[in-house]
Amino acid sequence: MTSRDSDLTVYLIPGFMSPAWMVYPLQRYLRKRFSSVVCWDYPRVFTDLDRTLDQLALRFDQHTDGSVAVVAHSFGDWVVRSALHRMKSRAVNSLVSVCPVVTSVAAAEILSQVSSDLVPELTVMANVEQSEVPLPNQMNIKRSLVWARGETLVRRPKDLAMYDRERRVFAFHNTILFQFNGWKAIQEELIALAEQR
Repeated sequence: MTSRDSDLTVYLIPGFMSPAWMVYPLQRYLRKRFSSVVCWDYPRVFTDLDRTLDQLALRFDQHTDGSVAVVAHSFGDWVVRSALHRMKSRAVNSLVSVCPVVTSVAAAEILSQVSSDLVPELTVMANVEQSEVPLPNQMNIKRSLVWARGETLVRRPKDLAMYDRERRVFAFHNTILFQFNGWKAIQEELIALAEQR
């Protein structure tokens, strides 16, 4: 472990309808390299998204500048990108986006018609403009995309210019969180982004 790794707090943010335990295996793996790995769980259905985003921004703001790296899976990536716009500090320095929601999701488009806006997460995922939240320019956050080759739930981004790095692993949308090759790829991306700081 380098001194750069030891002063970095890594946050793991699960996706929509994904309980925090889904990132526990990844957390155990990353703790071998990083001293502080936090699973941030949040309510995910019938919730006030503004409140969730404020809570995450406040949590990030408790850290010093450049001391936070984030690994976000699926809709959790949207949550992180949106929360970054509400931060007062510049604590977050890197983001590893794992199978992120960066454009509308076909299943959400169908389900949001039935849900009648009862589930705000589905409303966001069904709308191209709402799901394409960019990173705040002034924060200069390094970003990596880790994509599952067997992805069927979310669409791969068309504009890869928004990422500093990209890699693909043999996995599916959720299995990437339980596979050694997924953990290894995520750890390698965290290290590579930290070295670019």
